[in-house]
Amino acid sequence: TVTNLSIFDCGTGLVANHCGAVTWNSFIIADTTAGDGLNLTKISDSEISNFISSNASGNGMSFTDCSDIGILDWSIEGNTGKGIEMVSGNKRLQFAIGDLLGNGSDGAKLTASSDYVILGAGIIYKQNGGYGVNIAASTCDLCLIIGNSFDTNTTAAYNNSGTGTLIRSNIGATDSP
Repeated sequence: TVTNLSIFDCGTGLVANHCGAVTWNSFIIADTTAGDGLNLTKISDSEISNFISSNASGNGMSFTDCSDIGILDWSIEGNTGKGIEMVSGNKRLQFAIGDLLGNGSDGAKLTASSDYVILGAGIIYKQNGGYGVNIAASTCDLCLIIGNSFDTNTTAAYNNSGTGTLIRSNIGATDSP
């Protein structure tokens, strides 16, 4: 368990590789100068809650080859890159009750092969420099975007190039067919 952590004014905020059954709770990462706020690779069966990632020179959070992670009660804002990027190889990431505000690119981007991702129940996507949510590849399967709010994202509320994606009951975004 990692709790009550503060990381300010450094190169990359927090990098974690090959971990399972970890709980991150009550932390802030701000003002990184050479990378992401939080960069996770091969993390599984974990929980991340009550945190802020802001003003990173890269993404607020990046996931690669991660699975079975719940992310709850968070704010990711003002990052130069994407708010959240699911790079590839991710399965069953579940995000709820959060803010993606004023990031330089997409609020959340599923770049490739991220499956069964749920972006739902109270996420605000506001004033991001690209899409609120960008499901960029047909290799992103069976994702769900539900019960969120989209407001003034530069490109559009969302892009859906995924396979079997369901988009429902969001404010400021049309339901998918």
